[in-house]
Amino acid sequence: MSELRKFARVCCLIAAMVIAAVIVSHLGYPKNYSSGYSAEVQKSMLYDDRGLFSEQELEEINQKIRAISEASQLNIYLYLSGGIRSDWETQIYADDEYDRIFGEDSDGLYYYMDFSQKTPAYDYLSLSGRACLLFDDSKQGIVDMTGDHFPSSSDVNANGLSPYKEQIKGGIDYFLGCISSHSDGASEANYVHTDNGKYIFRKSNKLYVTYSKPPFIKSIILIIGEIAGSIIGLIVYGSVKNSYRFKGAASPASYVSKADIRFYTSTDAFLRTNTSRYAISSGNGGGGRTGGGGGGHSFSGGHTGAGHHR
Repeated sequence: MSELRKFARVCCLIAAMVIAAVIVSHLGYPKNYSSGYSAEVQKSMLYDDRGLFSEQELEEINQKIRAISEASQLNIYLYLSGGIRSDWETQIYADDEYDRIFGEDSDGLYYYMDFSQKTPAYDYLSLSGRACLLFDDSKQGIVDMTGDHFPSSSDVNANGLSPYKEQIKGGIDYFLGCISSHSDGASEANYVHTDNGKYIFRKSNKLYVTYSKPPFIKSIILIIGEIAGSIIGLIVYGSVKNSYRFKGAASPASYVSKADIRFYTSTDAFLRTNTSRYAISSGNGGGGRTGGGGGGHSFSGGHTGAGHHR
């Protein structure tokens, strides 16, 4: 009978843990920052800062970009840069320019192609919203393989950009092909955590961009906590139970005659107490850190990305 009771208690504990996990997974979330696909297809384009392509060539490239943008429901912006920026400045520039053009936490990407005089050149792919999930596993491979299609920075510095126009156009076509083939959602990640603390995930087929952890992570944390708490509780219960198995020590009165026992009382008179109070100046203590140098993002959209040197 006692074994049956123990089994019933374990079943109740497991049921309670499952119910708690289900409740947590269905709790509401803070504000959802996702703004989806902007659908302003004319904003998806290649911006040629170096003046490498003619208007007709740009129009042909932009038609491809906009067709892929509509098919994939992703904002797509390519920037052929002539300005010199550090790697970190390039990443910030790509993130902020995407947010400025399409809006924070919308679905899309910004591809920064470095054709300045910097050696080595640094290309960077910035992802936002749903694109973070779609290209989480493939983003580094895409920028690496596309970068291999472009001329090296040393060749461009030695010979100029014009001799490599067709090669660069071929690299852009390759990049667009990668975006098209990887945007079907077949390899979409469960969730991503951006540098600014936002989580991007799906729940009931709806995209969420929040500062709250995804529901399945909350459930896992809850279950682990419940298991750990149960184990600790069982250990404490076992320790307490074992301590009561031993008889307590016998009273000394059992071995000594009452006639030989004397009791003495000691008293201590508490006469007076003094309390002193001093003011502590708050101006002499160490101060906290203040904001440091600039160079941070101008927008607060969540981004992931990948870079490539060439």
